[in-house]
Amino acid sequence: QTRPSMGVRATRTEFDHGPTVDSYYAHLTLPLLPRRSGLQVTVITLDSSGDAAVLPGVGPVEVSMSESAMVVDYGRRLRGRLTGGLSVLGFEDVGLNFTSGFGTELADVDDSAQYGFRGGLAYEWAPGDFIGAMYSFSRDDVDFRALVQSPGGGAPTQVAQSLEFDSSQFVLGASRRLNPNLLLAAEYQHGVLSGDGSDKVSDTW
Repeated sequence: QTRPSMGVRATRTEFDHGPTVDSYYAHLTLPLLPRRSGLQVTVITLDSSGDAAVLPGVGPVEVSMSESAMVVDYGRRLRGRLTGGLSVLGFEDVGLNFTSGFGTELADVDDSAQYGFRGGLAYEWAPGDFIGAMYSFSRDDVDFRALVQSPGGGAPTQVAQSLEFDSSQFVLGASRRLNPNLLLAAEYQHGVLSGDGSDKVSDTW
């Protein structure tokens, strides 16, 4: 980066049996030392409106989805062909709500990130060819509230629960430009989601 730049993206997704989801993404990139270090701020928002979704055994319900997040990225050329970067999660809030056609709240989920960061290195081992590694970690608070049918068939009762989750991911990748119009790339991801006394591990190529 040698000069400031910015970008904006708007996306609308319309489900056949569900809501319309609008998401917006904007970023501003500022070079601190041209060709040596830079800063980027990214803002993401999402909300839903419109049609209801049909849940098995429940019927039509109004679905509300929301998200807002801000990320600050910093990158620096450490030496000739080696660059490093650090991302810090400023804030992130994600919401999901299901409401019956009669206005009764069936379920509400609110996910707020306590903190999160991501760091990585990239090395240009040949002109235009790179190998890179990245590690990310975040901690989230999840508040869950739902209307549950009583086992004896009585009136539904509302249950509430608060959980804390940790998620981490390690990524390793490499790329090789075979010709000006063809890029070969491979990436491996190892992720761990832990909370509520259990761990979920995923490995992806």
